[in-house]
Amino acid sequence: MTEGRLQMEQRRMAAAQLFADGLSPAQVARRVGVSRTSASRWRKRINRGEPMKASKPSGRPSLMTQDQERQVATAYRSERAIRRVTTARFSQIIYTLTGITYDPDHAGRILHRLGLRKKRKRKEPPETLA
Repeated sequence: MTEGRLQMEQRRMAAAQLFADGLSPAQVARRVGVSRTSASRWRKRINRGEPMKASKPSGRPSLMTQDQERQVATAYRSERAIRRVTTARFSQIIYTLTGITYDPDHAGRILHRLGLRKKRKRKEPPETLA
């Protein structure tokens, strides 16, 4: 389970205890740091007897195994030491090592997911002289 999913599960468990202590959804939301809508939805789940544990992530599973992801990450770092690596080049590295074809746009998402590239900060517009 990813860190974010684990943290959210912990929040839901804390919320369940706070509801059992008689707090309102607004109070629970403030205490656990979520929206009132989420807290209300969780209370309804509790009242229906549904589990508060995290479910499996939705979406298509990754085509690469964790070992392949480690291989690709190592290759990216060594390639990056030599030259700038574009997402197109990264998708070629993935194909060479694993035989799996990814579109360069998706390869960029993989770079972010593996922590190999940080999101760029937006450039601030120049200040206008008024």
